[in-house]
Amino acid sequence: LFGKKTTINSQGLMAQTGTLGSIFGAGLTGGTLGLSNYADVTTKKKAFGITYSSNSSTQTTAASAETADQFSKIILGFVDSIKLAGNGLGVSTDNILNSLEGFNLDLGKIDLKGLTGTEIQAKLEAVFGALGDKMAQAAFGGLVDFQKVGEGYFETLVRVSSAVEESGLILKKLGVASIGYTDVLNKQGD
Repeated sequence: LFGKKTTINSQGLMAQTGTLGSIFGAGLTGGTLGLSNYADVTTKKKAFGITYSSNSSTQTTAASAETADQFSKIILGFVDSIKLAGNGLGVSTDNILNSLEGFNLDLGKIDLKGLTGTEIQAKLEAVFGALGDKMAQAAFGGLVDFQKVGEGYFETLVRVSSAVEESGLILKKLGVASIGYTDVLNKQGD
């Protein structure tokens, strides 16, 4: 006559939202990402076959230290790669860090319910690939014209930076001044 049914709608991982600077601390040298396991749950109560109450909630628990550490390392790895790419473009590390410290980190809920190990890996690669693209664009806007079909913005930044750095080395050997990020942006139509 009376019943209660609890359904898990989605479950997975979610991270604290905020700017990179506020989450990882000054200089983006470390800190806590605030990673949690979550489950979106709906509880329905019935009497005589009629639902008289339906409540939805998100339940969270702290993710394991190992998982949180891996997520943090991936994000800080993007920061390091973007700094290196920027150096190849002649942009100072301080300017890059200033751009990234204000970047809004919002991974949202990463729903992993019912996924196999391979599917989880693919989902996380997609989430972090999109994050890397957004971070690269926040630090270095204006490279869209250099993107190849199917190439993410982060990949474009790395490729353009490598090409500019190689060109700079060749130009240096020839005794010609090298080019930098602003030169690249100014030469887009050429």
